[in-house]
Amino acid sequence: MVKREEAPLATIISWVLRTGVALSCLVIGVGLVLLFVHQPGYRSGRVSYRMAIGSFHSSHSIGAVVHEIARGDGAGVIMVGLAILLATPVVRVGVSLVEFAWQRDLRMALITGLVLVILVGSIFLGGVV
Repeated sequence: MVKREEAPLATIISWVLRTGVALSCLVIGVGLVLLFVHQPGYRSGRVSYRMAIGSFHSSHSIGAVVHEIARGDGAGVIMVGLAILLATPVVRVGVSLVEFAWQRDLRMALITGLVLVILVGSIFLGGVV
């Protein structure tokens, strides 16, 4: 049974998760539309698997993604959508940390802070950013 003071946290977390997933789906959908518009071969069905994969390359830097978006390239927009999807659980942990600190629950705040440090550290050490 959920305690009365935990209900707002659960509501906020569910809102963060739903919003993050919905926003990422929307952005990825826009990216797919742009990808199909800029690659007319996709619509005719005459594109080979090699050609499709060769045209969709992943950018490895924020600057490259920004450049792709400025060109109207759908691949850059899809990368932003995937970044939003990956950031959603990190934001959820951050919201939990703020709420536990607000409630002055030191033990849970420390544990959540450690989880947040591990998540953010793995993003930077993994070379995602």
